[in-house]
Order: sequence, then structure tokens, then C-alpha cells
Amino acid sequence: MLEYLIVHEGEMLVGPHDRQVHLNAGDFVSFTADGPHSYESLHGDTRATLVVIYPARVPDCR
Repeated sequence: MLEYLIVHEGEMLVGPHDRQVHLNAGDFVSFTADGPHSYESLHGDTRATLVVIYPARVPDCR
């Protein structure tokens, strides 16, 4: 599973707990979501878009 986040307004601290990044408006980050991670608004109102991509499941055709 992958996560993509773009910040439109404000500031955020985002990502896996062992490598969080500070994002400002206009910044973008992507990371795998297979471990503990978080999203924190740092100051006032924050607006962001989050897209989560799940792997396709291929049916067993045996």
C-alpha cells in the first residue's frame, strides 16, 4: 500500500514514525503505509489531499 500526500495550505509533519518530514504548502510526499505513520498539522488550518493506492488482487485462476 502506498500513500501520496500534497499539502495545499498550512504545515504538516507527515510519514513513517522513523522518518517523518516537514511539509509546507505545495510540498508532496509519498511513502509505503505498511508500518506506523502519522499526520500532524503544525499551525492553524491545514488542507491536504491524501491518495492511498492498494495493490490489485489477482484472482486465483487455477
